[in-house]
Amino acid sequence: RVKVRGRRVQRVSPKRALYHTSAHRKRTVSEVQFMHNRGEHKQVQERREWLQMRLRGIHTAGLDELSDLTSEEIQHALNVLEELLNKETV
Repeated sequence: RVKVRGRRVQRVSPKRALYHTSAHRKRTVSEVQFMHNRGEHKQVQERREWLQMRLRGIHTAGLDELSDLTSEEIQHALNVLEELLNKETV
């Protein structure tokens, strides 16, 4: 042991210091990889949640519900769909 500024400090060989630094560096690389994977997972999860919210807004009518529509209502629905399709292509 050696005294440094009045404190006893254990001397470490350069080889041991290099090993300690190397182990720390490897741990740091694995931590960076972990954070990257975690960020990627979070992004996928947010996308999945967004998609589920969008899918909840879609209403699919059964065939029995469509039979209750009048011809005017059906024509109106077709006109709305045609307008939407035209907006998509413009």
